[in-house]
Amino acid sequence: QATDRTLRVLGKMDSLEHLRFSGCSSLTDKGLRALARLPGLKTVELEHLPGVTMGGAGVFPAHVRVNYAP
Repeated sequence: QATDRTLRVLGKMDSLEHLRFSGCSSLTDKGLRALARLPGLKTVELEHLPGVTMGGAGVFPAHVRVNYAP
């Protein structure tokens, strides 16, 4: 089960390009901020994450394609 701590660790991996999270009840908007800094990130899929809002999904730069499904 991924948590916000997991996202902080992933946020240090500059080579990540694509991420997908689904059904992780421990992820929050706050945790997503750590991923928004990834320089090579191209796509993020966020599905069925009760702790993530549309606003939280909006933290990514314009060049990152975000697929958000509450």
